[in-house]
Amino acid sequence: MKAIVNTEYGTPDVPKFQKVENPLPKMNEVIIRVHAVSVNYGDHIARNFRNISIKESNMPFLFWFLARFGFGFNHPKMKISGNSFAGKIDTVGKVVKQLSVTMKYIAIIILMIFNLELIQAQDFDTFHLDKSHIVSFYAGFAKYIERDDAMSPFKYRGHSLPLEISYRYIGVNSRHIFYANFDNLRLRSSLPTYENDGLNHYVQNTNIQTGYSYLHRAFSLPECQSDLFFGGEINSLLNLRQHAYMYDNEFLMLDQINSLGFKAHMEKRFANKKQIAFASLTIPIISYVLMGETYNAYVGSKIDPLMNYSDNMLLYLAKKGDFVSFNKLVYFKTDFSFTRFLGNHIGVEFKYSLRYYKFTQYQDINYSKNLQSQLFIGIVGKL
Repeated sequence: MKAIVNTEYGTPDVPKFQKVENPLPKMNEVIIRVHAVSVNYGDHIARNFRNISIKESNMPFLFWFLARFGFGFNHPKMKISGNSFAGKIDTVGKVVKQLSVTMKYIAIIILMIFNLELIQAQDFDTFHLDKSHIVSFYAGFAKYIERDDAMSPFKYRGHSLPLEISYRYIGVNSRHIFYANFDNLRLRSSLPTYENDGLNHYVQNTNIQTGYSYLHRAFSLPECQSDLFFGGEINSLLNLRQHAYMYDNEFLMLDQINSLGFKAHMEKRFANKKQIAFASLTIPIISYVLMGETYNAYVGSKIDPLMNYSDNMLLYLAKKGDFVSFNKLVYFKTDFSFTRFLGNHIGVEFKYSLRYYKFTQYQDINYSKNLQSQLFIGIVGKL
């Protein structure tokens, strides 16, 4: 191959365009066939660094002195210039899994302070994922199981058709994820069907859940084409519950659940670059549960005169006002999804989400528990 070679420092006439030996990649390196290269002020310094003063180099003295070790004092160590170039992968080392000769052009910018004759693939282990913005719209099917000891001794079950929208920013080493989920459903109690119908016994739930996650790449597994991210998630769940007992005797209350927790996220890519799978787990560290007074059926101003609470001290205490449960939330959320891109910008995604939360009420006497299982199919847009 041919290259512009600097064998000594000097004027622009010094570099020579000549043949050089073809480089061979090490096990963890790649060779890039250069198609275009820029000439900038850094190349000017590299070509004539011996005659460049500290002022001309625009460097502090310490940086200038250290750079002399990298560039060479009397003769250039880097004989081939070029610190910003574009090209195509020509050869890959034996252990390189994330880059291949089938990849098209890639652009690389390197600050050539020290001698980098061959480019190590491990320094660019994220080039297979372009920086991108991904927006997804989902619709699906969900099943719920709920029990609130203070409200009723029964379990409540039901299904619904939830909606969700999410936004994901795919960075070089980070991920930003925002989502909003809406669901409206009616849960029937564990009483026999004829008793449910006769007593009109149900719970009407309206759920709005939002969350934001920040994740940073912790590990890469080139042999599996997978990456593991660690980070955190902050989320908020508003659950408006309308409890109906005998003959349309209804109560309204609002659960507000907020948490800040740890999140682990795994990404698995496939060879064709059009498919990707995700798995994540979220566990709260700091949590806060509030039953809002505005919609709480048990505050004194909203006591149903037809109901007799005299035999139930817990419900009598609950009437007196709202309650707050701080750091007594047991919550986890796990998601599994598979995305298939049909083109450069449009794809479909299949997603399964499992969420469970339990929080204590009234000095740890009672519990409110909820299990949500959601299956989605969505349209994915990549910007």
